[in-house]
Amino acid sequence: MSQELDYRAIRRRVEAGVRIRKFRTRVTFLIVTCFIFVVFMAIGWGIFLSNGGADVGGGDSPLIGAMIMASMTGFMGILFQAISLALDTKSGEESIREQLIAREINREMLAMGLDESLEDDKRKRSMRLSDDGELEAIEDEPLIDADEARPMYR
Repeated sequence: MSQELDYRAIRRRVEAGVRIRKFRTRVTFLIVTCFIFVVFMAIGWGIFLSNGGADVGGGDSPLIGAMIMASMTGFMGILFQAISLALDTKSGEESIREQLIAREINREMLAMGLDESLEDDKRKRSMRLSDDGELEAIEDEPLIDADEARPMYR
């Protein structure tokens, strides 16, 4: 009796394991980054405020600006990591995939000549009912603004 390995199943399990490990690693890095950010900001702001804070240099100290910039830089790093992590989730990948599919479908439709502008032109035309009850386009008469049309219906 010969047993063969199911290489497709092995590959699927390995790929699923890789995705899970990458996700867990990125979450761990995000948590560590948040912890380090909080620790360093507490130390930096503690040193800054214990040495007089904004009163150093007569109130026009560039140190307050430097501390704010350091805080914002760390916060932006955490924000970018969180966004990157969100994009790597299954729902993030699906959202990106849907956007790309819609873009490619639109590109193909334009290449085939199925431009939506033709439909928009049809919608913009004025229509009226003919004597026999069918819709017909109004081409001879100039378009009337909504403000001009209001007195007609009062």
